[in-house]
Amino acid sequence: MTENNAFPPPDDPDGRTADVLTFPLKKTPAPGADALAVGEVKPGEWEATLPDTDDPEADDLTEGAPVDPPRAVYPPSVAEWMEAKDKGRLPVLPEWVKLPDQRTAVRRWAVRHYSTMVGYHALRLPCVYTPKLLAYSPRGAWRWSSAVGKWVFDTEGRPLRLAAVAAEDAGQYLSLSRQRNDRVRLRGILATVVGFVGLAAALTLYVMAPSWVLYLTVATLTTTLGVVGAPADRPLIDRAKVTFRKRKLSSDIITRAFAAAGLTKADQGIAFPRPIGRDGDGWRVVVDLPYGRTFADAMMKHEALASGIDIATTQLFLDKDESSARRVSLWIADRDPLAVPAGRSPLLGATRVARRASSLRRSAGTRS
Repeated sequence: MTENNAFPPPDDPDGRTADVLTFPLKKTPAPGADALAVGEVKPGEWEATLPDTDDPEADDLTEGAPVDPPRAVYPPSVAEWMEAKDKGRLPVLPEWVKLPDQRTAVRRWAVRHYSTMVGYHALRLPCVYTPKLLAYSPRGAWRWSSAVGKWVFDTEGRPLRLAAVAAEDAGQYLSLSRQRNDRVRLRGILATVVGFVGLAAALTLYVMAPSWVLYLTVATLTTTLGVVGAPADRPLIDRAKVTFRKRKLSSDIITRAFAAAGLTKADQGIAFPRPIGRDGDGWRVVVDLPYGRTFADAMMKHEALASGIDIATTQLFLDKDESSARRVSLWIADRDPLAVPAGRSPLLGATRVARRASSLRRSAGTRS
């Protein structure tokens, strides 16, 4: 096909023609001296990107600011001081607040956790908690009436009056008796007035109040008496979660652990350059040992430190601090990492891995 071939279109009444042009194909340079390596440019090619100062149209072109400005250079002493200050700064907000995915994960956990707890107690309210309250309410009424009777008749002063009788101190006994009579008279009047007012309020609620107000009042009174009458060794409400052996770590516990391990004495003590805080699923503690003690000494007392903190040995991790030989960083896990199940491996459900293994077995059988 040539460059100027003309093909008259069959539907064109004017007989106009169209030229069909062939585009030259891009030729691959033959290997040799003229071939360029990857990333190599021709001589003078880089000059085309620079503005031509002799061109009158290039007068308005200015050189822009560098993309990456050079970093400020400080004296070595100032740079080391600034680096130490940067490492010692604590974050203003925890990481889960600053990262969107962490905030989403925490929000989902909170919704899942508290919805489960609410559902747990809501399911047990009619079938577990209500029977307990009804069973304990008579005992609560007895305890409440006994406490009111002891208060009205001033039974707390009875041991003093018996002591005065035993000592045959007539003056002291008469003084205590008059005091007791005055208290009983005043408290009896108050208890009688409160009893009549309460009885009138109960009759008014029973006759005039709506049904829901009456039910709410009875439920409140029964709940109060059931809580008062519940035994101390039996919780009225069941726990919705298992409480792990985890407690808040304090400086007293860490000091006790280092003293029990023999790394410090009562007159020496240890220092805490930063507050004890949470770090993931555990606690981060930074300790400055007494002068003369090193990180190696702490590593030798690893089991003794774990025993002093009252945790498993696998829950305690010691890290060396490069700024000081006597500074030790401790990370204390909430649970034994070796006791946490690893879970199901994602490779078990990978079909591609299984096909690849079968193909390898077939290829091995073919070779054999």
